[in-house]
Amino acid sequence: MLRVARSVIISEELCNVVRDNYDFQEPVRVKLLSVGDNDHYLINSGNENYVLRIYRNNKPWLIKKSDYFLEFELLEYLKSFNIPLSKPIKRKDKQFLGSLEVPEGKRYFAVFEYLNGSTRKNTNKSAEKLGNIISRIHDLTRDFRPKSTKKKFDVKFLLEDSSSVLKNFCYEFKYGDRVLLNKLFLEAKSRISNFARLNLENSWGLIIGDLNQYNHLHHNSKIYLLDFDLCGYGWRSYDLATYRWSLLKDNNSERIWHKFLEGYSKNRNFMNEEIEIIPYFVIARQMWIMASNSTYQDLPLNKKYWDNNFKTLKKIEKLL
Repeated sequence: MLRVARSVIISEELCNVVRDNYDFQEPVRVKLLSVGDNDHYLINSGNENYVLRIYRNNKPWLIKKSDYFLEFELLEYLKSFNIPLSKPIKRKDKQFLGSLEVPEGKRYFAVFEYLNGSTRKNTNKSAEKLGNIISRIHDLTRDFRPKSTKKKFDVKFLLEDSSSVLKNFCYEFKYGDRVLLNKLFLEAKSRISNFARLNLENSWGLIIGDLNQYNHLHHNSKIYLLDFDLCGYGWRSYDLATYRWSLLKDNNSERIWHKFLEGYSKNRNFMNEEIEIIPYFVIARQMWIMASNSTYQDLPLNKKYWDNNFKTLKKIEKLL
């Protein structure tokens, strides 16, 4: 049998998986919603809807089964404080996580509450509202003591490991791009290492790890957060940097970014050093994305892919 890098499971095949694992009302129907870093399916059960997520196999930050558990613990904890998000649904065995054997190996799955809404770019108002929600989460997680553990978003994970992966592809990079990558890597590593030594109060803790502006839904002036599978321990400033990174392609990114920070500062006072380090965390985010994606064998790592990524790095350089 030929090896497969990435499979897409036919919706009809998942109906019995849902029936076997969840106490959902008949008839149960499953429909593919999206194929991406994870695959998502809409479950219709009687008059209720849910979302089935099938996680990509062999994600660099989800190596073993226990790496998945922190997401569910964190979602339940935050939901108890009325943070607007999609909560996970327990299976018949009272667990959140199930697994499927597919051609590329084992893929885990979970079901989440279905929320009405749509993903779209943030406006001034929604960016401010999102910033306010994130600062509440950072404040609430100070007292959260989960049972689960996970990789830390430290210098080694974000920069050193990423640099090691990218060195395997350096022969494909233009000379100027190699110079730029090394320059930004060294500068970000130095700045973040110095920032870490400051050990500022409440600068480190549980973070979402992926505040992509498309990782939340807009509905009737409300915002609901999605996709916590990158959550872990890291610097709060890195969490904010993932949002700053997601704005790089927007023409009005500066205005949206400042509105986000304005909303964030309403719940949490953070020091100048935490703001000043953010551009260097944006570098770390971009390098980590480049390295992470390069481990996926179903992505074409061609000239266009690398050129687009270095174009993003050049934009980030202008933030420094």
